[in-house]
Amino acid sequence: RIWLFYVVRDEQKAVYDSEICESYLEAESYIDFTLWLTGSRGIVAAAQFAAEIVPLEGYAVMCGRVRVIFAMARQFRSRGVPRERITTEEFEFR
Repeated sequence: RIWLFYVVRDEQKAVYDSEICESYLEAESYIDFTLWLTGSRGIVAAAQFAAEIVPLEGYAVMCGRVRVIFAMARQFRSRGVPRERITTEEFEFR
């Protein structure tokens, strides 16, 4: 099972939302997709993911700005996700 959180400031910044929605619906039941708008829900933290993913196990794969993904990786490690199960990739619009 895959929990996919697309985290952006607002709907205008969610440029891939419709494409993701079309793709994850094709995957039927094994993907849970959440569009997380930080402008209305606040900055996301591993605690919010842990509240939705029980038990918090498996792998954490993150893509985004370096400072954000490093902060999230630290939070996941503090919640017991081993370092070898955390994968990060830098992504920034330049």
